[in-house]
Amino acid sequence: MVNKVGTFLLMIFILNLGYAQESDLATEAELQPWIDAEKESVRAKTGDVISVDLLSVSDDHKQEFETWVADVLYDALYKSDNPMKKAQLNAVRWFEPMSQNEDGSWSYCWIMDPIIPKTVYDIELFLKQELGADEAKMQWEKYLSMVTQQQVLLRQTDK
Repeated sequence: MVNKVGTFLLMIFILNLGYAQESDLATEAELQPWIDAEKESVRAKTGDVISVDLLSVSDDHKQEFETWVADVLYDALYKSDNPMKKAQLNAVRWFEPMSQNEDGSWSYCWIMDPIIPKTVYDIELFLKQELGADEAKMQWEKYLSMVTQQQVLLRQTDK
């Protein structure tokens, strides 16, 4: 698994793919087809980029992590009026573990399928916008203390 510095570097890498430049963010009109789509029909097409975020959570943080995802992250996402977040929600899938790993940890996975062009996937920035700087800092630090993360970027092919 990647350490927290590696996680930060991977987040910077995603932000530099050209999808999240502040000056080139998608307009609400560009996001509307993603917002209107049925979640089950939103999947990568040939050439689209997806992101697979694999998270490992120790057994002693499992319940706290699941509560954080539901009560902090997803609560803020579903309450957000931000069209970018509404669009991204339709392209994100969340997977929870069926069983504990051999080392006693638990694995979770987010798949952004696809990454929506010209949008920002920075959870820390989103939390700042929705919760304010102080609460976001506290919540982000809590998240980082519970997980190790590995992010993998993949491109859809026609094979």
